[in-house]
Amino acid sequence: MKCALKQMQELDMHQKILAGTPFENKAILDALGPLAEGVIYPYHFIANITNPMISTYLEAFQKRFETHSGGFAPLMYDGVHIIAEALKKCEENTDCIATHLYQTSYQGISGTMTFDKNGDPNLPIVMKTVHNGQFVQAE
Repeated sequence: MKCALKQMQELDMHQKILAGTPFENKAILDALGPLAEGVIYPYHFIANITNPMISTYLEAFQKRFETHSGGFAPLMYDGVHIIAEALKKCEENTDCIATHLYQTSYQGISGTMTFDKNGDPNLPIVMKTVHNGQFVQAE
């Protein structure tokens, strides 16, 4: 990606670049430097929301792992809580677990998560970008 972004800069091209969710990674930002400015990507977690549940999670994660949470850890955190609720209610009854998951509307740190008829999660997605060397919500 760095090579392509550098060539675009050299050719004075100003097209928007769309990346995938894994783009929000400090190592990528460090490697690309200013070339990352303006890259747009979808994301599922906004850490700066003023929600006590999110701030408690972020503080605990930072204290325990001495690093920023990123976006995938909140999904795992919510997923473990969803599965734990299903197992408490259903124990080893797999039909009960499936039914419970399909009916779940879980308010977690990633937002409100529900599941469709195939068991795929539905959760809020936002567009983010790099602005002044920081990952921020796109306007």
